[in-house]
Amino acid sequence: MASSERHIKVSKLNHRGQDWIGLSFQYDANLITRIKKLKGAKFSRTNKCWYIPYDKESFEAFKSLSLPYTINSENGLFPDEMKPEGFIASQEVKIPEAYTDLLLQKRYSESTIKIYVSYFRDFVAYFYDRNIDEVEKDEINDYILELIHKKKISISQQNQRINAIKFYYEKVLGRSPEYYPIERPRREQKLPSVLSKEEVKSLLDAASNNIKHKAIMA
Repeated sequence: MASSERHIKVSKLNHRGQDWIGLSFQYDANLITRIKKLKGAKFSRTNKCWYIPYDKESFEAFKSLSLPYTINSENGLFPDEMKPEGFIASQEVKIPEAYTDLLLQKRYSESTIKIYVSYFRDFVAYFYDRNIDEVEKDEINDYILELIHKKKISISQQNQRINAIKFYYEKVLGRSPEYYPIERPRREQKLPSVLSKEEVKSLLDAASNNIKHKAIMA
């Protein structure tokens, strides 16, 4: 996971004798503006976090913000009878031990293992009510597209997430390499900054009093 990736820690917060959903994150003016629009959203100076009502509707409204954040939810945030449909806390997600074991056996770097495990855990959580081995290629494509459209994931993260998923099906399960017909753009290539003719002339003119310097620059 890239160090620049942003996270929101979601937890159960008891404030002034009442339960709330606490939202902790690094300062982000844009995110704060969006949270302020949520019904009942407030800031707690004591807990140093934003919070919203402790109910399904508020949580779903928060998720619909569709910001490029990874939401880390504490285990036990909701009792079973209150959990929104499709909700599963990150700590509740268990991935096959063989996944991590093979990453270690193949000597992947510590940072790569952390990225793959995190992104594969997100994938498993998304299909929490399914046998992950039975998820179809089209469903995987739809999952990645949803991340692109709703979370605005970067090109780099898009590729890393696809690779994390491919590792499980192709390396752990030993299936044939699969091509996912989703656009996977190459890294953006930017042209280097080039001085204009006028700027070059100005530099040479500035060194006109020193023939040596002018010759070097020319």
